[in-house]
Amino acid sequence: MTERRTRPAALLLLDPTDVPATVTPRIERLVEPTWWPEDLADLPAHRTPEDTSVLVTGHQELGAAALSRFPRLRLVLATGTATDHIDLDYCREHDVVVRNNTGYSGATVAEHVFALLLARSRRLASAEATARFGGPKEHTLGFDLAGRTMGIVGLGDVGGRVARLALGFDMRVLFANSNPRHVPFASQVDLDRLLRESDVVVLTVPLTPRTRHLLDADRFRTMRGNAVVVNVSADELIDPDALASALCEGTIAGAALDVTGSTAPYLDLPNLTITSRHGWYTAECRHRRAVRWINTLAECLDHLDRAVTVAERRWSATARDTAGPSAAAFEEGHRLSGDSEWSNAVRPFVLLTPSSNVFPPAVLPDHEGGKSVPPHTPRGT
Repeated sequence: MTERRTRPAALLLLDPTDVPATVTPRIERLVEPTWWPEDLADLPAHRTPEDTSVLVTGHQELGAAALSRFPRLRLVLATGTATDHIDLDYCREHDVVVRNNTGYSGATVAEHVFALLLARSRRLASAEATARFGGPKEHTLGFDLAGRTMGIVGLGDVGGRVARLALGFDMRVLFANSNPRHVPFASQVDLDRLLRESDVVVLTVPLTPRTRHLLDADRFRTMRGNAVVVNVSADELIDPDALASALCEGTIAGAALDVTGSTAPYLDLPNLTITSRHGWYTAECRHRRAVRWINTLAECLDHLDRAVTVAERRWSATARDTAGPSAAAFEEGHRLSGDSEWSNAVRPFVLLTPSSNVFPPAVLPDHEGGKSVPPHTPRGT
């Protein structure tokens, strides 16, 4: 790894208590950290390092106005899978590297699918209230999962794990995916058939223009009256007005959501179980997440340091090849090496997954089947 001359100033828009203490020292070896778990808009100017070149964010909105506060910004690192909260156009225009964090939560989120589903199928909230405070048991009557049909929309890492768990519950498994996949004892079908035949519909597909409001009023009407919808991906996959109508009118039997945005639109809806950004939140997953984004941070800093070294060598060669450091040569060297450790010319915009060890074209893993797709709005945990 390239030896770093100084530690770059980094603003971490994270709650430090969400980062295991065992890995915090490594962060402090890599960067000069400023922790700010609150809204970035509330960060006082005097708390903002003037030379901030790294932003680390969980899910805060980082639009052009927010990013422009950091003229020396070179890297934005999302600790989760989603990047739709980051203004990628601004980053392209200003040569800011953007990285996300994947591959740490598949097993954990798949387990949460069944935590949500069992809470609905066995009416656990009502059953616990009855056990604690008394009352009739009729309203706690649940239903078995065995023998029922689960339809999974998007068979990536999470979807594949959900399929295997469902088979363990003796469920019939259907799945809809953008490209062909083979899963033993499961059947790939089109989305319309999946919605017609499934007792449980699980959404694990990323948010794109094509999947926004994937479940709308028309599609809810094609579903079974006893169907339960489980969503552990982006809120925007479901039209909230259509969901409210489907639940209130009894078009479907229930829903269970791990909400990524505001919970306000859902609080008064019947037959609904909700959690808030809880699908990934276990001790093991939190540790994996931190280790992976810190590894990614180290990798990015190393790449950028090496790019600066190359730029400085080009500057030195330009100066040697001239009779004297002409104005043009000086300007070229200044443009490449910059006043700070990283310059705007160091590296163009790229979006990488943590498994990459070079800077490829901007792509993200497609959780619908492993192919590359434009980095629009994949929403993870």
